[in-house]
Amino acid sequence: MTRHTLIIEGPEGSMTTLELFVDDPAEVWRIGHELFPGRRLAAVCHQDEDEDKEE
Repeated sequence: MTRHTLIIEGPEGSMTTLELFVDDPAEVWRIGHELFPGRRLAAVCHQDEDEDKEE
């Protein structure tokens, strides 16, 4: 599984984040749109960072 950070735009330009651990990046978007309909979303994949820590 790969760690992803979902960034959600809230009211008046505020933001919050949600950490997700999934295999398929499409799941990040599906979950984000289900939990936060109508909100602007961005996502960051931390695969490279996590792989560096394992070595």
